[in-house]
This record gives sequence, structure tokens and C-alpha cells, in this order.
Amino acid sequence: MSDSKNTSLIVGIIAVTVLLFGGLAWLLVRTPASPSVNNAGQPENVTFSDENNPFVGPADAKVVVRFFSDFQCPACRYAEPALKATMEQYRDRVKFIWKDFPLETIHPNARIASEAGRCAAVEGKFWEYHDQLFAKQSEWEALPNAFTKLVEYGAQVGITSPSFSACLQSRGQTALVRRDINEGFANNVDRTPTVFINNRRYFAMTSAEWKKNLDAALAEVASMPQ
Repeated sequence: MSDSKNTSLIVGIIAVTVLLFGGLAWLLVRTPASPSVNNAGQPENVTFSDENNPFVGPADAKVVVRFFSDFQCPACRYAEPALKATMEQYRDRVKFIWKDFPLETIHPNARIASEAGRCAAVEGKFWEYHDQLFAKQSEWEALPNAFTKLVEYGAQVGITSPSFSACLQSRGQTALVRRDINEGFANNVDRTPTVFINNRRYFAMTSAEWKKNLDAALAEVASMPQ
């Protein structure tokens, strides 16, 4: 009887092990590979639609930075000073484009903040409002209803038109935010911040890393036949 029990136990352990490894193998086959930090900077086949996205820099720049970000993301807030300094330094040669990628499952107010940013863009105040959202992130990130605070920030950056709050109330910019989200998914964006310098993917960067990668991109386009 003891030997029979031992044999059954061994068979059971083997069966469970096979199932576990089989399930792991299935997941590895079925789950698409996410971009790795270790693969950052490699050329990729990516496509973008930039119409109506806020930007800084020459409209026809050969080097284009697309910055997928989330106003409620702490890592995005920490990345902002280096990005802002870089934009000031390179804005005459590089086009910097904002892309909304609110991570709604972990940042419940990120989506409405993105829409508020787009409403501010309609008023010609996107970048001022962008700065205010990151500076005040700790005030609004955990609010059960952030609408009033988001409208208040508009007034703080000089948006006085009632059309701003009406835009946010009506969710008038939902389609543009959704387009950015879908574009991010189509290009395997799975975290924020995610940065594309032309067709090369990066993540949060220091000022020195920004300089290195932008200088390399500028040199690359300068070497191309005209």
C-alpha cells in the first residue's frame, strides 16, 4: 500500500511539472515579445500619425522625437527636467511631438488629464498646462473626481475661456487621445515614458543620454544623400 501511494505521488508530481512547463511554453509562444530596455536604440519598423499632436521645433525637421507619456506617471514627471532642457537646446533642429499614453489601469486620472491637456492645446496653452499638470501631480492624482482641479489649473496658466471647461466636460478631445493610445499599442509601447527618435526606441533618459542620442540622429540624417 505504501509503495502504491509513493508511485501515485511521483506520477502526480510529474504530471503537474509537465503541465507547468507546457503552460509556460504556451505563454512564451503566444505572448508577443515586448521591447526590452536592452534593445533600446535599435532601428524598428514603426509608423505614426502626428496630425494635431502638440509639438515644438521645425515642422519639417529631419529628426523627430515622439514622446509617449502619461501625466499621472511618476517616472514621466522625473524625466521631465531632462526632456525640457533638451527641448530648449535642440528646438531649432529637432521636432518634439507629444503623444498621450495614459496607463488607465494603474493611473485612474491619467485619461482625463490627457484630455484636459488636449483641451488646453485648443486654447494655445498646451505646454504651459503640461508643465502645471506635472508640477501639481501629487495634488490631483488620487482625487476621486479631478475635473474641478483640472479646470482650476487651466485658469492658473491663463486659460480664461469657458470653452476650456466645456471641452473637458464634453470629452471633446477623447478621439485624439484614443488615437495616440492605439498608435502606441500598434508600435508595441508598453510603458511610459517611451521615446522614439525617428525610428529608434528609447525610454527615460538623462540629459547626457539625450544629447548623445540626438547628436547621433542628427549626424545620421546629415550623412544621407540629399
